[in-house]
Amino acid sequence: MVTLRIAKSRASQRFRHNRMLVCLCVALLAWCSIPAQAQLVGSDVRIDWIYPVRPTIFKSATKVVGPGPEVTCPGSYGAGDTPAFCQEIGGGPFSIDINDSSVVLSSSANFWSAVGSYNGFRLTFASGTPRVIGVSLMSNNPAATSARVDFTANSIWFDLQGLDRVGEPAHFYTLSISFAVPPVAVPTTHSMVLLILAGLVLVSAVRLTPGHFDPRGK
Repeated sequence: MVTLRIAKSRASQRFRHNRMLVCLCVALLAWCSIPAQAQLVGSDVRIDWIYPVRPTIFKSATKVVGPGPEVTCPGSYGAGDTPAFCQEIGGGPFSIDINDSSVVLSSSANFWSAVGSYNGFRLTFASGTPRVIGVSLMSNNPAATSARVDFTANSIWFDLQGLDRVGEPAHFYTLSISFAVPPVAVPTTHSMVLLILAGLVLVSAVRLTPGHFDPRGK
């Protein structure tokens, strides 16, 4: 009877320890599977060319945000990859590159001097995109100031009226977007290795604590 009880006790302890190890492994796998939250990549963005007054839409196109520029125009009134825009753009190349949390416009065209009170773009993000709470502008054109930028919860506006005149070098305009929801942190390789090692040490410590079952039978 004593021998049977000892065997049952050891089997019970072995089951509890194995269950702890399984639970730890499941938790690690679940943590590793958490993806980073994409903010704009993979979503639809509607690009409206606003001209000659706000909010009149001169041209419009919808793009899926991915690698490389969403709009690339040769600047010679050619079709480019977005004919609605490119056939109206002359004077030099123009592009719009939308990233996960920024928009980069590159321009050497001179069409922003066309007559009108507004000549720029509105980018409207698809439903489900985190709410926009701020936009900052960086440019190599000193005439581009933050007064040209404004935003709503799901869109940003940028007025280029009067910028990029004939004879000036190419300019870039980077709009950095702040969202209400930050991306989910993804564990790095080093942190994963450290966490797994820590888990194994913890399990070993529990199994070898005096009074607990030792698989070596000691």
